[in-house]
Order: sequence, then C-alpha cells, then structure tokens
Amino acid sequence: MKREKWDPKPPNVDVNGWFFSAASLAELAGKIANPYQSRPVPARSLEETVARYNSHVDAGKDTDFGRPNLQFKIQTPPFYAAWSTPILHDTLTGLKINTRCQVIDVHGQAIAGLYCAGETAGGFGLHGLPRATVFGRIAGREAALTKA
Repeated sequence: MKREKWDPKPPNVDVNGWFFSAASLAELAGKIANPYQSRPVPARSLEETVARYNSHVDAGKDTDFGRPNLQFKIQTPPFYAAWSTPILHDTLTGLKINTRCQVIDVHGQAIAGLYCAGETAGGFGLHGLPRATVFGRIAGREAALTKA
C-alpha cells in the first residue's frame, strides 16, 4: 500500500463489506466474509499461503505458478483483502475456425479432423451458452460427416 501510494479508504474501496483490513493475517481471515462464501477463510490457510508466497520471494522463483521476479513480501501490517468476482465469462479470442468449425492453421488452411467450438473458438460476437451449443452442434455435425 505504501509502496504504491494507494489510499485504502473510502471512496477508493467499497464500504459495504467487500474490502477488509486487519493488523494480522489471522484477524484478516476472520473478517473476510460475505453471503457468497460457502465457508469462512481458515486463518491457518491464509497464514500458510502467505508464508509460501514469501518463501518464493526469498527463493527468487515461484514454483507454484512460475511468476517471474517476485520482489515484495507480504509481511507488514496492516493487511488487506478484497472480494473480487470476475465478470468476463467468455473468451474474446481463441482458435480461428471456419463456418464448419474446422480449426484454421497459420497459413489459412483447415486442419483435417480438428474442430473447435464454444469458449475455445475465437472471432464471434456470440457468447455464453448459445456460443457453445450452436457452434458445438456445427462442429459435431461436421466431425460426424467427415470420412476417416
């Protein structure tokens, strides 16, 4: 917070229970609560996760996710958490396909026997369930028509 000159006070954070701060990680875990959680955040889990992250900073290597150049430990109170829910529910890019849902290679040619639909297919304004069902049906039909 100090390093980034970030002000964790309203109006910069939500005052309606979606932003949490505490003097310890255990206390912070106890404060993280909202109606969408199936269970509270266990204090021990949060403490162990932060300790593991800090060990990656010390080692200069993230063995869990391969993040490069970890530089800053989480160690100085106050500690902060915010509830975040991604709202983008589909991809806006993906494999290029033709009208038969065949995957197109870098040379613009269909790759024999390879079909794609739904979230893995790119280039369509249609999203969500219709994208999966419409193009899934096309891909399935075309694959079934293909002679092996």
